[in-house]
Amino acid sequence: MHRAFQLPRRKIKITTKDEPAPAPDPRPEDAPIDYDAVISPDIGPFPWTPAINEEELYDIHRTFVTGDGSERAEEALKAADEARFRISHNAIEATGIEPTIEVLAESISLQTKKGGTDGEEERITGDEYPQNKVDDFFARISTSPELVMEVVKYMDPKSLLKLYCIHKHVNGILNGHLSHCLRICSLHQAPSSAFIYPFTLYANLCIQDPVGRAHPSRPGEVRMVPSLKWLQMVVHREKTVGDILACMARQGHRMPTGMRMSLMKMWLVMDIATSARRVQIMHSEYFDAMDLYHIQMFVVKLDMRFNDPIDGPGEDHLRKLMLGQKGLTPLCRMLKRIEFTDMCEVVRAAVRYDWVVKPEHRLLPMFGIPPEEIGVGHLEGWGKGRIHLLRPDELVVREAVRRKLDLKNHIMGMMLWGYVDSVTGMDTLPTEEEKWMEDDGASERPEHPWKQDLEWLEQEEKVFEESEELKESNDWGYRMMKEAMRAEERKQARMAMKREEERIAEGGV
Repeated sequence: MHRAFQLPRRKIKITTKDEPAPAPDPRPEDAPIDYDAVISPDIGPFPWTPAINEEELYDIHRTFVTGDGSERAEEALKAADEARFRISHNAIEATGIEPTIEVLAESISLQTKKGGTDGEEERITGDEYPQNKVDDFFARISTSPELVMEVVKYMDPKSLLKLYCIHKHVNGILNGHLSHCLRICSLHQAPSSAFIYPFTLYANLCIQDPVGRAHPSRPGEVRMVPSLKWLQMVVHREKTVGDILACMARQGHRMPTGMRMSLMKMWLVMDIATSARRVQIMHSEYFDAMDLYHIQMFVVKLDMRFNDPIDGPGEDHLRKLMLGQKGLTPLCRMLKRIEFTDMCEVVRAAVRYDWVVKPEHRLLPMFGIPPEEIGVGHLEGWGKGRIHLLRPDELVVREAVRRKLDLKNHIMGMMLWGYVDSVTGMDTLPTEEEKWMEDDGASERPEHPWKQDLEWLEQEEKVFEESEELKESNDWGYRMMKEAMRAEERKQARMAMKREEERIAEGGV
């Protein structure tokens, strides 16, 4: 049995007559052993120590052998099933957004008009009384709110949040015109996302108007305005979609021009928690024929990215897993090799999404995931419902069949698009614009503000060349290979010497 799955045993040490007997161990017999303290530090820790806790392994093994803990797992599974059957359809819809056709049509009309600002907040005037001259830049320009808004629209959401929290004058100006300011910031930093994701659909990202302006249609009620979280969300989605297309282009899978807008619309559908509402949005005019074509092409290109033409594996489960998540952020982090770099991470995500558990393993955790969370990620409400939540790739196929678009006849064209020029027959390489990826500067940001001033103190580490003798002593496999090579050389030398002796003997005769 593997050592990681063995029950802990007491340490036994044999002593001689001249050696004094060791002191008795004050720990109880059933206490787990600290293997890091038992093993010499020269050997180093076990390779599984950072990822697996020995006490958790002991509990899992004891549960598997004795059956203890099965009642607790059974109660957790029963409670999760009862919660899924007891939850209402409206409660499941509340876990995501609930867009209506009218709101989406209004966002499209605003995008074509390039408008979308409140007329009430466009009349911005400065303070009546000039302030005293100070050295603070923002305090000096705070007499003109237009200048403050013109400056902050170039700031990323994190920097804007810091300035909003620490500066009194900027805080007062933004609170007075919060909706207008965040809209001009979003139109400058994320022009497409600002229209596709209106703040009226994301109630959890809105706050009451800080100055208490009344609702236009409900008198006596304070209206809701977007918050900095909404600005951060739209900027993040604009950057994430661009990074996905850049990662695909760097791997040779180019996309058409309208792919960015289609992916953002697809992300809006992924925010909806029920299949019925997703189908309703796909049936509307919000998704035209080109959007369906682009999404289907993205699915084809994604399968080509996840599969090698020769080595395979020829499966689409990884694509289904990524498109079944709550957004495109996991897919972007996978393509950028930030997350899901280990097979264990992918398996854990697959177990949470749609893993089918065998009856004998129903009460046991799997890869650190509780039994009640295994295989429920594909349900409505991302695990809270009972019905399968349709993914974008499934919705596109259903809608294309309903509209009679015959996308199945265009699959080969989608596969071949972007690789060969149809006029010259030459290979087409991705342009610099297609491969461009926005850098947030996190990798170049110093760990401490003083570190950039003390770079001259940093010294390069000395690199010691490893000799052949030291390398053979450290690597057993390398030593065996070198010994085999030396034995072969000695054999070749003996054969050459024997042939030379035979040649001399024949010449002497």
